[in-house]
Amino acid sequence: MGSTIAILGWRAPWAARKAAPASLTAVVAPAWLGTAALFAVYGHELGRWARAGLLPVVVLGILTVWLGFDALKGLLRPPAWLVAAGLFVAPLSFFVYVTQEPTLSVLKAFTKTPLQTYVQRSDGGSQALAIVLYLLAPTIAIAGSIGAALLLRRLVPRVYAVMTGGRGPKRRAAESPPVGDEAAPTPGGS
Repeated sequence: MGSTIAILGWRAPWAARKAAPASLTAVVAPAWLGTAALFAVYGHELGRWARAGLLPVVVLGILTVWLGFDALKGLLRPPAWLVAAGLFVAPLSFFVYVTQEPTLSVLKAFTKTPLQTYVQRSDGGSQALAIVLYLLAPTIAIAGSIGAALLLRRLVPRVYAVMTGGRGPKRRAAESPPVGDEAAPTPGGS
């Protein structure tokens, strides 16, 4: 909500046509983090008043993002190579959506037994391996889905089109001229 307010350009009356002062953001952000920490520690003790106790956390969070948006906007801007990579794989997103879950299930099934064996033999020293496998399996599944999509789209584009329901970049027919250029009448008739 705070970023939406900032993007739409609504300014508070005290900030008429100027960005929010950095000192205000420097006060609101720690206040938000402090209330969030207090709520995380003591919020359960509020019982039925927990929702009321959460309200300052939410309001301060909205204010923090709204007032700090200009600073965050520069810090969170992705590098050009990441934007280019995202635009490259964006047309493949439906294929990845459809294929990554079965691939991930197979990868989990293959790693389950060796991981259980390792846990039994290592006396609990397997948390690092479990975390690595937890992070590695989805990465492999998504990379494999993107690779398969690129391969199918390149080698058998019609099969890829059927599999994705025609989603993805549309190829232009090089042979056919644009509509309206086939037989344009010449001025003066003929």
